[in-house]
Amino acid sequence: MNSDRFKKIVEYNKSHKKEITEEIRVFYSELGLSSGENILRLDQIAREEFGKRKFVMIELPLKDKEIGAMAYKGDFWGYVFINSTLPKVTVNFALCHEFYHVFFHPDSFRNTVELFIEEQYYDDENERKANLFAGTLLMPETSFCKMFELFRQNSGSDVETICKLMNYYEAPYMATVIRSYELELFDTDSQRVKRLINTDKNEIRSIFEEKWLDDKILKETGNDQFDRLMVMVDCFGEKEVSSGRIKENSLKKIKANLRRIYKELV
Repeated sequence: MNSDRFKKIVEYNKSHKKEITEEIRVFYSELGLSSGENILRLDQIAREEFGKRKFVMIELPLKDKEIGAMAYKGDFWGYVFINSTLPKVTVNFALCHEFYHVFFHPDSFRNTVELFIEEQYYDDENERKANLFAGTLLMPETSFCKMFELFRQNSGSDVETICKLMNYYEAPYMATVIRSYELELFDTDSQRVKRLINTDKNEIRSIFEEKWLDDKILKETGNDQFDRLMVMVDCFGEKEVSSGRIKENSLKKIKANLRRIYKELV
């Protein structure tokens, strides 16, 4: 990412902060939580909340390693596929990104497939808002500002500060840098910006190792939950068939379609 692109993202986030803050408040209200609380197990919350909206979340080792997540809405259920070949930090961000779409634009999936591409920041308005929502949800402002100052006091470099924040919030490197700048925690010195946005992944791993941070969050999860999905579809399908809401042939088509999609994606 170049400096101009980075600055545009930061400025967009600043100008849309009020709007996204309100949507975060609505999101927390739906969960019955106080706005700004840290959500410790995003996958657990996501599975339950997606389920309430008739979306199934499933982790799969997708062949395309650039795709962080993809979602679409079928006739009966929607599906959110999370790419388990990517690092845990990216999976977390992808989950929060899809939270935004499922909560605020669920019907947009019916005629298209929503893709979250790792470390890509598109100009599409909804994608920009989804990324801002994800960063805000993963790294709540009050908490983030306090931890930033704490880690900065005990770090030998800006990159080390970002790595410690990454570790604490289990968030991607670039998302953490962007969050720091949109909250105006770093000054806008151009050399500092270039240094932070051009940091090599090897340097990040080295800092994680040197500072005894949890490097597991930089590694892929490797989960394949397709078999679990099919068990769930069987249980759900049998109830729907017995109640007369769907036909046996429809259930067979749903299962065949899921197997076809699985072969294409994995």
